[in-house]
Amino acid sequence: MSIAIYSRNIKKDLVVNRFNNLVINGLNKYLPEAELLVFSPAAATGPALPHPDMRVIPVSKKPSGWLRRALEKNWTLPNLLKKNHAQALLLADVKDLLNIKLPQFLLVADDAAYIKNGHPALHKPAGLVVSSPALKEALVKQAGVQAGRVWVVEGLMAPGLKPLDINAQFDFKDRVTEGREFFICADVHWTREQLLTLLKAFSRFKKMQQSGWKLLITQGGNHPRSAFSAVFAALDTYKYREDVVLFESAGPGDYAAAMGAAYAAVTFQQNAGFPTAAYEALQCQVPVMASTAQEGRIHPSALLFADEAALAQQLMELYKNEGLRQQLVLQLAQDPVKPAPETGLTLLKQRLLQA
Repeated sequence: MSIAIYSRNIKKDLVVNRFNNLVINGLNKYLPEAELLVFSPAAATGPALPHPDMRVIPVSKKPSGWLRRALEKNWTLPNLLKKNHAQALLLADVKDLLNIKLPQFLLVADDAAYIKNGHPALHKPAGLVVSSPALKEALVKQAGVQAGRVWVVEGLMAPGLKPLDINAQFDFKDRVTEGREFFICADVHWTREQLLTLLKAFSRFKKMQQSGWKLLITQGGNHPRSAFSAVFAALDTYKYREDVVLFESAGPGDYAAAMGAAYAAVTFQQNAGFPTAAYEALQCQVPVMASTAQEGRIHPSALLFADEAALAQQLMELYKNEGLRQQLVLQLAQDPVKPAPETGLTLLKQRLLQA
C-alpha cells in the first residue's frame, strides 16, 4: 500500500513550504504501514526531500512543455499511480488535480489566494488539509467548501525545539554570529515591505544602541534568499548588512539551536495560518514580537507592533531591560505553549487509509 504525493517542483512544494514539509514528515511517522511515494518530473528530483527514506518516481524523462505536461497529467501519472498501488494522492497545487477515481487531498498553503476567492476545483478533492481552524472557516464561508471535507492539522513545528542551555547558546553564537547576541526572524513567507520594515526597525535600533548585535534571518531553516531572491536584493545596499546573517541550517538540530540561542524573535505573519515561527520561538522560551494581526493567536507574553517605529522601540526595550526579557521568559516557563498536531495527523491518517 502506498500514499502518493505529486509535485511539479519538489523544492518549492515539499521543502520550502514548511506546512507541507511538516505534514509529510508527520505522515511518514504516523503511517508506518504505508509507503510515501513522491511523483515528480525528472528535473525536480534533485533537492533534499522532507524525509531521506522517501522515494521519488520520475513521471517523465524529458523536459516538460505544455503538451508533455498534459500527457503526464492525463496518461503517464494515472498509470504510474495504478502501477504502484496508490491508495490516495496528496497534491500541493489545486491546478494539479486529476480526473481519476483515486481520492485526492489538497495541501492548502496558508497564503493561497483561493482561500478567500474560491476556485471551482476546490470542490473536487476528497479533502483539503489546512494549518488552522481559521483557514477552515474561511474555506467554508468564503469558498463554499463543505466543512466535512476540510482537515485541520494545527501545531506542526520543527523537531528538537526546547530551551537551550547556556553553553549551547555560546557555541551557536560563536559559530554563526561572531559570538554576538542576536534577534531572529524565521518567517516562511517574505514580501519586500516586510523585509524593509524589519531592516528599518533594526537600523533604528543600531543607531540608538550602537551595539554589535546581529539580526539573523532564515526561512524556517532554509536560506531566505534562495526562495525570495528579489525581496532580499534590498540587503545589497543596506547600511548594516554586515550585521545581518542569512541563515541556512545544516539540519533540524541546527535550526532548533538557532531558535534556542536567540535573544528574541520577530514575526511579520499576517495570514490566518498557524503561526509556526512564533510558536517555535515560544517553545524555546524565547520572547516574541509579532504583528498586531496576530493579537490573541500566539501567547499573552507576545509584544505586538504595528510599524517599524514600534518594533524598533521593542528591540531597544528588550536590549536595555534584561528584567523585562526575564519576566517574559518566566511567563513562558509558567504557561508554556502546548500545540497538539498529533490529533490532526491521526485523523488525516485515518482518512487516507479509508480512501
